[in-house]
Amino acid sequence: MQNDMRLLNYKWTKDIDKVEMAGKRILVAGGTGFIGKRLLWILSYLNAEVYVITRRSDCIKMKNITYIKGDLKNPEELKKIRTGIRYDAAVYMAANIPLRGEKKETLFDAKRTTLDPYLNFLEVFGEEVKQLIYISSIDAIGHCGQEGYKEDVFPDNPTPYGLAKYTGELYTKSLADGLGIPYSILRFSQVYGSNEPVVRIIPILKECLLENKKFSLITSGEEKRRYLYIDDAVQAVCRMIVKKETGVFNIAGPDTVSIMELIRLMENIWKKNLDLEVKCVKAGEDNIPSVEKAERILDYHPEVSVEEGLLKIKEEENALLG
Repeated sequence: MQNDMRLLNYKWTKDIDKVEMAGKRILVAGGTGFIGKRLLWILSYLNAEVYVITRRSDCIKMKNITYIKGDLKNPEELKKIRTGIRYDAAVYMAANIPLRGEKKETLFDAKRTTLDPYLNFLEVFGEEVKQLIYISSIDAIGHCGQEGYKEDVFPDNPTPYGLAKYTGELYTKSLADGLGIPYSILRFSQVYGSNEPVVRIIPILKECLLENKKFSLITSGEEKRRYLYIDDAVQAVCRMIVKKETGVFNIAGPDTVSIMELIRLMENIWKKNLDLEVKCVKAGEDNIPSVEKAERILDYHPEVSVEEGLLKIKEEENALLG
């Protein structure tokens, strides 16, 4: 995890009270995924006592990290791994997003792969936690063309994955209210970083750039996004563990860029021209959440711009190749 040493250079890592975090017992689901591995590293550094539910057997060994073999899709198996520990916080970030090229996900697919495992987790571990943190997504909102939309915007025709995430939000609130414990729902904007699965726009564009593949854009490319660098996503989770605030929070990066601006940035950083085909068969839609609530209540301040994040991806991946 040598590349993750740079996390310690962020201002927010100095703000987190290591004394307060030390010894906190934290249960994590999804800790071996793209974002989860980064979160585990910083929690280990902060001396938290972390328990990770995973099906994998090739997990990275880290200080204070205990891996518990379990399948979130199997509630009977989960019951067998209950330890009786009263966890200070549970962070649920497990999700299943079909990779590019896989069959299109249906509502029923999303229920089975995204919602049902979370309900199993809540049923087995819900009463064993003092704080519940659910990692959701702005996909839960669906269509929202207004700039700087807040957390109270009502969902409008989300994707199957987004609908499953939104339903998970409702279960989170209902269970936590019933148990009388604090809960927080972090709606991540489009998270990106090195070694990201080829699902979202940035790794798809990078693959097309590096492998000289054609990229077809079906909009004008003027629609804007607030991309979230992985380390700023981890920042939000760590701040929430310490703050114990209840509510829904948008979590996004510091700047707003259009798809075309993103393409130009990536061309400049990787010194290659994208084989771009603009079909423009439909209008693009801005997706720009406000993070004012997270800034005010959590003291969350994203530190990595899109350009800086892309440069970090190139730096990390070059280091691995070298």
